[in-house]
Amino acid sequence: MAHTSRRIVAVKEGSNGKFLHRLTMRLHRLTMRLYRLTMRLHRLTMLIQH
Repeated sequence: MAHTSRRIVAVKEGSNGKFLHRLTMRLHRLTMRLYRLTMRLHRLTMLIQH
């Protein structure tokens, strides 16, 4: 009985890991997009100021 319950826990942990990985990847992509946008805005503002 203990062996099967351990296996179920391992499966649950594995699925959670995949979900977390997907989330982190999405967040990383979003942050990269935001970074690029901010850099573009910064360049524009520098051009306008000069």
